[in-house]
Amino acid sequence: MADRTLLETFVALTEDLMACADIDDYLRRLAVRAAELLDVRAVAVLFADSGVLALAVSSDELGDRVGRHEVSMAEGPGVDAFRSGTPVACHTLFVAEPRWPRFTPVALDAGLASVHAMPCSVRDDVLGALTMYATRTGMPNAELGRAMANAVSLGVTVFRERELAVRADQLQHALTSRVVIEQAKGMLAERLDLTIPDAFELLRRHARSHNAKLHDVAREVLNGALDLTGAPATRPTPRILRTPPRPPAG
Repeated sequence: MADRTLLETFVALTEDLMACADIDDYLRRLAVRAAELLDVRAVAVLFADSGVLALAVSSDELGDRVGRHEVSMAEGPGVDAFRSGTPVACHTLFVAEPRWPRFTPVALDAGLASVHAMPCSVRDDVLGALTMYATRTGMPNAELGRAMANAVSLGVTVFRERELAVRADQLQHALTSRVVIEQAKGMLAERLDLTIPDAFELLRRHARSHNAKLHDVAREVLNGALDLTGAPATRPTPRILRTPPRPPAG
């Protein structure tokens, strides 16, 4: 039964990884499932952003509160796991005060009896930690805790790659649009004997008046679907010629 539950959990996590729109949603679902599967009171995921450790998500309000205390005090199982890159286990908090003098009273006041953490890493890069807060002494299943920490690392990696792919597509689209606009400006400038700024103003004026995107107008000009050669071009501001004063009559 336990093996079946474990299998169902990881199948569900895989489905979440494909379905969730953002990393926080995925990690929150993972934290809730980890707390249930590991049979602990709460789970928190600590994540480093530019080297600064912060609480990313938690399974519930208690995990959120204790996790925030841990990162704000810069001490506790998750902080140690992140710094060392190795698992951290505290089987009983009742003798842990010398280890974490500020964190331990907060954890005991929350009703916790033991705390544990697994580093979340990709190769040699430690991304954060999966912290487990329990109301009884002892140690949760270490292998399962490590598997859940690996699921955190996998999720973060997948979402990072997705974000990089989206940014690359956006950059490519912007570069392509810019090239199309520049080519259309050059074509109009040559055909209408305009300056490049005047050709650009012609494109922009047509786009605004027709509620169209500039690169779409430029593309239509290039492929011949739009003819702007008959459109009124921007005319330079005429210079005012001053008549020189007449000499006084003799």
